[in-house]
Amino acid sequence: MRNLLIITMMLGMVSCETVPAGYKGVKVNVLGSDKGAIVAVPTGKYLMWPNVEYHKFPLFNQNYVWTKSREESSPRDESFTFSINGMPVNVDVGIEYSLDETKILELFLKYRKNVDELTSITIRNVVRDNFNKYSLKYDIDTLMSGGMNELIAMVLSETTAYFADDGINIISLSLVAAPRYPESIVAAIEEKNKATQRAIQRENELREVEAESQKTIAQSRAKYESAKYQALANRELSSSFSTTLISKMKLEVQQEWIKKWDGKLPSTIAGDSTLLMNPNTQ
Repeated sequence: MRNLLIITMMLGMVSCETVPAGYKGVKVNVLGSDKGAIVAVPTGKYLMWPNVEYHKFPLFNQNYVWTKSREESSPRDESFTFSINGMPVNVDVGIEYSLDETKILELFLKYRKNVDELTSITIRNVVRDNFNKYSLKYDIDTLMSGGMNELIAMVLSETTAYFADDGINIISLSLVAAPRYPESIVAAIEEKNKATQRAIQRENELREVEAESQKTIAQSRAKYESAKYQALANRELSSSFSTTLISKMKLEVQQEWIKKWDGKLPSTIAGDSTLLMNPNTQ
């Protein structure tokens, strides 16, 4: 009777644990003669004895964001802060990774953590250390002029290499928001941008003034050329008119002389043979 009662009590304490499709299970014996025994188990349903724990590891890609916001992945600040020239720079970072099914057991034996703990502690600590290590190569100017992308790439490369033998395949690391710089740096950047905008505005205004000046010069040159050609035309017209008028006057004088000529030639002709006609000669 006593044995039956014990068996009944034990059955009452037993439940089922499921390792769903897309997961790999790790079974850990925490009590009894097999205490400490750890084995990998495939997808299926298992009796959950009081002396057994099950850990489930997803075989599909994991995505997680370490962020300052307490309303996203975690209720605590998980962002990364590293120093540049003694000034703190803070970033939110997203990660994508996967687990090698063939190394799930070795992974658990080495770190003794489930997938959530691997993400929030083990992997995050390595990423943090790599940020601190490689950010020393930059100052604020180089970091903000393309250096941040280089830094992320180096952290990704080093983190990938670190976990390669453990079966944690790091696929990507990326910034999920703009980096947070000290207020003094932000103010300096804003002032620099304003100065740049002012310089651009002054340059545009100078170009407008130069263009207007060139326009005025061109108009003056055109007026000058027009006046010069008009004066030349006037001189040619005046010259043509004077020549015609003189010829006409000479013709009129000759015609008047002819009318008054008595038919007698002058008695003396000197110089060339041109006949000088004097209408007043009687």
